[in-house]
Amino acid sequence: MSHDLWFRSRHGAVDPAAVTEHFRARPGYQTTPAQVLYENSDTGVHFVLDLEPADGGDPDTPPLQLILNLSRPSYFADEIEPEVTAFVRRFDLLVADPQADGDYREYQPNDVFSAWRDNNAMAAKTLAAHAGKAPLQLPRERLHAAWRWNHARKARQQKIGKGVFVPVIRFANVGGAVQTACAWTDAIPVLLPRVDCVLLPRDELAPRRWFRREKDIAFASWQQLEPLLRRFGVGHESGGLLLGWRQPPADVVRFVAGLPKQPPAVSMVDAASVLDREFFA
Repeated sequence: MSHDLWFRSRHGAVDPAAVTEHFRARPGYQTTPAQVLYENSDTGVHFVLDLEPADGGDPDTPPLQLILNLSRPSYFADEIEPEVTAFVRRFDLLVADPQADGDYREYQPNDVFSAWRDNNAMAAKTLAAHAGKAPLQLPRERLHAAWRWNHARKARQQKIGKGVFVPVIRFANVGGAVQTACAWTDAIPVLLPRVDCVLLPRDELAPRRWFRREKDIAFASWQQLEPLLRRFGVGHESGGLLLGWRQPPADVVRFVAGLPKQPPAVSMVDAASVLDREFFA
């Protein structure tokens, strides 16, 4: 299911080569002569812009068609809207919503993405009803907080430097409930976001079995970790905990080495599949 938008220039045809050049200069895009794909590996947000009519060139079909998936977390609109707005401003485009009347008009971001939000919530409820079960979900504010962290992660990593790891907030199914999670390998220096649980891949800190270390992934809740880590870390403006040590303290090494392996009931899930709880209220 998708929510489509059509675009046309106010001043004649738009050169597809100029469109691909515009997007090629922006991060997160892959381009071909016929299509532009946006995908943010940190946030999971994505969309497609078709540069050729799907029906092979019917003059009544717009050459620029934006395809927005439905049944997605609401923060998709927060990330996509600035990208679309920059595109419209660059080429002075008019927009039509074929889900409504299909008439071309001035692009108003709030109106365009309010329509997507309404259709998105309706699609989520419809698909859940057909599936016969509730999809994975979290309160909207928690989803948006994770998105804000992830959306700023690359810039924050660049600012803080290569010596400190800035992880992505992911989502985990823990015994049937969704939790926020991140990965932290071998207690390396890290800017750790406040999440529900932390997965700790262990190499150097893996427990020994028969005189050799066997790599694995340990598991800990934030409640388990926080009292120890606050002894050595400092609060950061991002809301995370900065652990900028050269070598992890002995107490941290012992704690991480002694943690149990990731239980079978924990599995990672695609961010795009974790929906706003408010859709189903």
